Amino acid sequence: LAAHVCGTPVALITLLDGSRQWCKSRVGFARTEMPQEESFCVQVLKEGGMRVVPDAGADPGFRQSPLVTGEEGIRFYAGAPLVANGSILGTLCVMDQEPRQMDSQSLTALEVLSRQVMTQIQARHDLRALKLTESALLRMLEEREAGEEAQRRLVEKLTMAHEVGKVGRWETDMATLDVERSGQTHRIFRTEPEAFLPP
Repeated sequence: LAAHVCGTPVALITLLDGSRQWCKSRVGFARTEMPQEESFCVQVLKEGGMRVVPDAGADPGFRQSPLVTGEEGIRFYAGAPLVANGSILGTLCVMDQEPRQMDSQSLTALEVLSRQVMTQIQARHDLRALKLTESALLRMLEEREAGEEAQRRLVEKLTMAHEVGKVGRWETDMATLDVERSGQTHRIFRTEPEAFLPP
């Protein structure tokens, strides 16, 4: 879309990573990555905004670049920064083998498209984060279910031990000191609880 809007044979979405620049998406360009020192996009990173080079062959900062002197033979370049949280991640750029100018409408369109690229990148990032969150939740649920299953098996074992061993079950009411065993109520002490209270 950027190549079509700007009327250029080359359009790239590039990302800067350490010492290299790599092409996330490309039209009319063979290389998938290159050293940053060969990249026009580094100038966008340095300047922090749109960069237009009408004739790289006549520009002292670019005429020795391998992109100009090599088989690509680039003469025209325009790049808009891809910005996330105030940091430039890369560029959306267009290039041509002929010197040229770009009108203000094309430059505005390139800038708008660069923001759309970042929207798509952020959406993909958010989706990946959501999938990771879902995965963590599923693991938590599986661990909880495993814990509940282990507890259920323990209760079954204790119940079986109780039935096989003929072990009694006692429940004590601490307020009345009544003890209930197998449906019958017994008093722990024959003396009433009030007898133990201080005078």
